[in-house]
Amino acid sequence: MSSLSPIDFEFVLGTGLGDGSFGLVKSLSNGKCYKYPRISITHGIKQLEYLEWKASRLNEIFGRSTSVKHVFKKERRDNWKDFEGVQYRFVHSDLFPFYHLLYCGKSKEKIITTACLDRLGPHALGLLYMDDGSGGLYLEKNTRKLKSGTKTYEYKVPRIEFATNGFDLHSVFLLSQWISCISNCETSLKKKSRRIRVSQKDCYKFRDFIAPYVVPKCMQYKLDLENIKTQASP
Repeated sequence: MSSLSPIDFEFVLGTGLGDGSFGLVKSLSNGKCYKYPRISITHGIKQLEYLEWKASRLNEIFGRSTSVKHVFKKERRDNWKDFEGVQYRFVHSDLFPFYHLLYCGKSKEKIITTACLDRLGPHALGLLYMDDGSGGLYLEKNTRKLKSGTKTYEYKVPRIEFATNGFDLHSVFLLSQWISCISNCETSLKKKSRRIRVSQKDCYKFRDFIAPYVVPKCMQYKLDLENIKTQASP
């Protein structure tokens, strides 16, 4: 078991729900091959401040001074842009519990289990929302047939979603249930896109609940449900 405090454990594990990942790297010593766990978090260049906030917290937890580095990936696929971003990573034996909780399947791909979610709370939900959540006020149109012809009505609709399409369907189902349980807000699962949506009636309630856990100032924009973004998606 990890020697970290419950809140520190939750923070480290929570970084793996969204844009973070854990993996094993090989190391040779005295002719033997050993594998050690590594945490790796990558964001776009515009989220440098956000990643530096994460890095500072993780450095504090593990007593490190690891810095954030710039990364550049040349894209060879047609019509795809080159990736320029920032990355934070290090190897540490104390990362084994987090690797085993998130990569416990035969495929060794990231999955969500009840054992993992049992170790998580609102702080981890805040990380997931900052990584993969989005919210805003959208315009939705509805055309109705009347005796005098047709009339189009326009509504302002709050919308909060999680881009959880990188997980398998069962993982997303568990995440959806967990989000509802933690926040006491109703959620639904869009099976085709594997995205989680907070119920329209609970969007403001969810925003108010998650606000204390969206700490960095650079991520406060994700709490904005008052300004119109664009046309609402189906």
